[in-house]
Amino acid sequence: MRTAKYFLFGMLYGLFLKWVFDQVYRNNNRARVIAGDLVLKDEIELFDEPVIIESKPVQQKASLAATKPASRKDDLKKIKGVGPAMEKKLNAAGIHTFEQFSRLSLKELQSIAGTSKRIAEHANDMIAQARKLKKG
Repeated sequence: MRTAKYFLFGMLYGLFLKWVFDQVYRNNNRARVIAGDLVLKDEIELFDEPVIIESKPVQQKASLAATKPASRKDDLKKIKGVGPAMEKKLNAAGIHTFEQFSRLSLKELQSIAGTSKRIAEHANDMIAQARKLKKG
């Protein structure tokens, strides 16, 4: 009788351990799949967006650059999220003033600065900051 109890207890304990390991493995696997999905979505956006974005902003960049004289340049690094590298990209695209920056659309800004997750999350805020800096 004692042997049967140990056998039954051992079986239950083994099933419990199997269940715990399965749960841990599933959670780790789920996290890996979710992270993989985010990476794949970013890569898909990199391939899809430039085809849509490329044709229109090139013409608008030229018109934005033509509206302001090149002699006046604002320090675009005053906008939170714009660093030296991004300022160089903006200047190369003909964006030198807060007014020009404030008239950019989200897609234009992404085509100039790149389609990083940080840009996508903060682009509207950066454009709003440029509007405020333009006024004052």
